[in-house]
Amino acid sequence: MADFRRQTAYKLSAKRILESEYTQMQGWVPNYLQVGDLKVSRVNLIGVLINKENSLLIVDDGTGQIQLRPFQETIDFDTLSIGDVLLIIGRPREYSKEKYIVPEIIKKLDNKKWLEFRKKELEHQVIKPVEKQEYIEEQPSQSTNNLSIVIEKIRELDEGEGVDTQTLINALQMETPEKHIETLLNEGEIFEIKPGKLKILD
Repeated sequence: MADFRRQTAYKLSAKRILESEYTQMQGWVPNYLQVGDLKVSRVNLIGVLINKENSLLIVDDGTGQIQLRPFQETIDFDTLSIGDVLLIIGRPREYSKEKYIVPEIIKKLDNKKWLEFRKKELEHQVIKPVEKQEYIEEQPSQSTNNLSIVIEKIRELDEGEGVDTQTLINALQMETPEKHIETLLNEGEIFEIKPGKLKILD
């Protein structure tokens, strides 16, 4: 069955999400935010949970506040508390000119320094054009297996301060490990806590 390649989750501030133009597409083509030259269908946001009512969450990243409207069956609301620092991977949406995020992943982060880290990341962010997203056949399971292998190898090598990127590449017995590392970074599964140092957010 034909499927889309999983779109990159771009690291954006709440302000940039809220101010970007939203385009709704027809059929299977994903809706997107126009951010510079990019068509962004998935976002990666870090913010503090400031409101939690029924199935609605509101987070603030210091640049603005944005709503999260998760599917209740996919998010355990009981584990989330006001003041939690959250990593959100999700899809931007718009209704009655109001933008919000439908989260795919919500992870609680261990301290508020991640907010400062993300702020610095965004200050140095350069958004470049990407290749047009196309329909492709569903990816073989080996790709997913390789991503899992990379994550497990980081866990194995990390003694608390992260893992040197080159050390990880040397330890991985696979072709194009750099490609899998980049995929995990883009999807928010791992972070580069400082240049050349990778860490998992467990």
